[in-house]
Amino acid sequence: LQHRVDFPYLVLLVSGGHCQLAVVRAIDDFLLLGQTIDDAPGEAMDKVARRLKVHNLPECRLLSGGAAIELLARGANPLAFPFPEPMTDYRTCDFSFSGFKNAVYREILRLEKQHGIEADGLVPELHDVCASAQRAMVQHLVRRSQRALEFCTREGLLPPLPSEEAKVTNGEEAFPTLVVAGGVACNSVLRDALAQLCNHLGARFVATPAKLCSDNGLMIAWNGLERYRTSAVPAVEDLDALRVESRCALGTDISQSVAKASIKLRKIKLKIG
Repeated sequence: LQHRVDFPYLVLLVSGGHCQLAVVRAIDDFLLLGQTIDDAPGEAMDKVARRLKVHNLPECRLLSGGAAIELLARGANPLAFPFPEPMTDYRTCDFSFSGFKNAVYREILRLEKQHGIEADGLVPELHDVCASAQRAMVQHLVRRSQRALEFCTREGLLPPLPSEEAKVTNGEEAFPTLVVAGGVACNSVLRDALAQLCNHLGARFVATPAKLCSDNGLMIAWNGLERYRTSAVPAVEDLDALRVESRCALGTDISQSVAKASIKLRKIKLKIG
């Protein structure tokens, strides 16, 4: 809506129900690189927030779990609790947040026992737990996005990543683009980390405006408008003739090709949190 994004581009879709990396080649043409094998990130963070009882705090009562964690994490230590990054032994673009969520649960339980916390009480380390959990989630998303960029540019699915010389020439080269969208894309720490990643690799980063990230109605309407403009689908007059599906597969799944490529990631030092 605010930035021109040409096909093809890489999208990271992160929300309470989805976590997918895909190449968008046209309005109705997608290549799925990877997706969550269990929980979605928004779902996991909402459950962590509930377990931390953050909604007992007045400033968090009207916030989603993820937004509350982001708020409480500000100024805290993201390295206080070294929650493990999921699936580091799997060189894929798939995600997993269930084990991460359970690791946070175990740490909360340990702290509650240590401090004798009962009922609605909050652990004294609440802010550091939030910051550490947020960092682990963001790092997992960023590392998978890095592998997706490297795979797509190697396979010619996106324009190549520039050489170190090209990064500073400011020429007319076409650089690969990473777009982040979905409700979790509101998270400023995630946005900043993805921007750092793209800046390091020489890719372009585009974030959906935060106020639009959770507006599902607008997303559906905009998609319909784009599809209508490109004549990808005809105008529908008989609404009763439409088939309704609770879930729909996204494009062509090439996640096995990503796994076969087995790309070992370069270590990139990013400031997260």
